Amino acid sequence: MIIKSRHIYRLLILSLAGVMLLSLFWEFYLEDLVVPHVYVYYHPEPIYERLEYVIVSVIAAAIALIVPGRIAIQSTRQTENAMEALGKARDELERRVRQRTAELENSNRELVSALERQRETEEALRSSVTDLKLLSSRLLVLQEDEKKLLASELHESVSQTLSALKFRFEHVLSQGQVGNEEMTADIQHKVLPTIQGAINDVRNIYMDLRPTLLDDLGLTATLNWLSVEFRKKNSQIHVVSDIAVEESDIPEHLKIVIFRVVQGALNNIARHSRARVARYSINRENDTLELVVEDDGIGFDMKKTQPGDASREGTGLSSMRARVEQTKGSFQIENGKAAGVLIRASWPLGKGQFA
Repeated sequence: MIIKSRHIYRLLILSLAGVMLLSLFWEFYLEDLVVPHVYVYYHPEPIYERLEYVIVSVIAAAIALIVPGRIAIQSTRQTENAMEALGKARDELERRVRQRTAELENSNRELVSALERQRETEEALRSSVTDLKLLSSRLLVLQEDEKKLLASELHESVSQTLSALKFRFEHVLSQGQVGNEEMTADIQHKVLPTIQGAINDVRNIYMDLRPTLLDDLGLTATLNWLSVEFRKKNSQIHVVSDIAVEESDIPEHLKIVIFRVVQGALNNIARHSRARVARYSINRENDTLELVVEDDGIGFDMKKTQPGDASREGTGLSSMRARVEQTKGSFQIENGKAAGVLIRASWPLGKGQFA
């Protein structure tokens, strides 16, 4: 509790009044009662001397009270000034605290709003990525269906029509129904080879679209046919195959995927690698089916190839990755053991999944 200066002034005045009253009481009453019993020879003093004594006593008491009181008043005023300054500082601090608190609350609300918007954006992005993956998966399925349908049409319609036409010309020639020798020679050396070339071209087209061997004889026979056809077109590249699994160990839905990956990898090797040897292998370890395709060519900078980036991977590698990941597999591109590029695709196979 702080005593204010005006209260100290009141105390000093009351103290002086009390000292004055005590002095008067002593001089004019108590001394007459006490002193005669103490001093044998007592002589009363004149009244003015007594008043002088009282005045001197009062002055001395006033000096004794005023000086410390003045100091106390000054100290109290300093304390009051310090308390007032402290109060102002406290008020200013509280004002700044309230202002800063309001700013922090606004910043916190803005941060929460920004985080909420970011969360919504991330959710929308994840949803878009999921939708894109589903769309890509559906697109690949539709492409395979269209290729299968087109290959079937080419095989059953155009190819058979050309074969029938060739057979008809050969039958006419064998029966000698062409009277003109020049026309006969023209059919033998120009028409029939042209028809046979068209038959081969159509066969190559529908086999590239969807090899009928895959549905008729299985993946192993189809990959062997692919290797032979590849060597015919790229005699400078030796193809080595190592299929260490049974046909029944490969799920049906993966056969077309494996064929497309091997086909795409061999095409890339022929176009870009300058390789002399290309190898592909299919193995099963525990519950994992693994496909590896590698070459001994010039390779490329793996640091510049970002997974899933079609602009850097190229449409061939991007398509392979999409096919593998669509079927819940993993797809990796690595440097080869000596040189070149190694493509590794693997799929987890649970119990009872081999069919």
